[in-house]
Amino acid sequence: IESNGGMYTDTVTWNGPDPAQGLRIDSGDSAGRVLGGNRFGSDNFVQGGEAKVLNMGSFGGRRDGPPRSVAAPQPQLYDYWREGEAFSYAIPLPDGRWQVTVHSFEPRASDTQAQAMTISAQGKRVGKPFNIAGAAGGPLKGMSRTFAVTVKGGELKLDFAATGGKAVVAAIE
Repeated sequence: IESNGGMYTDTVTWNGPDPAQGLRIDSGDSAGRVLGGNRFGSDNFVQGGEAKVLNMGSFGGRRDGPPRSVAAPQPQLYDYWREGEAFSYAIPLPDGRWQVTVHSFEPRASDTQAQAMTISAQGKRVGKPFNIAGAAGGPLKGMSRTFAVTVKGGELKLDFAATGGKAVVAAIE
């Protein structure tokens, strides 16, 4: 902040994501946090879907049931997620080639065999539709999909769609 004859001015320099450091989003989390030494930003740049919490607490520390955990190398990564029949992210990134990892899990123990999730990047489907619980080995087990994508125009567009259930995204790296 500088004073110029009683007038104050302020400047801010915003540095976008560093390709060497990457960008991480904690889907469903409105605050963001540090996990495994990496900063996961809040669930921004999203349209559609609904934010969810794995272990919702209440006043007085009471819970509706026992705490649940996701079997994964970094279980805290699955504490929040976004789900829906269809939702998308428009993430500002520098142009270039990026490796994208989408972390997911099946939060419901009910029969989910008929559902499938499709991931598209920059308007092109990434792999075949897959059953999340089947790919992870059951409910409450973390899984991830990694793929390469070329960003042009300063934006990574990711689309998630489901048939017979809900698409679930816990984090994007």
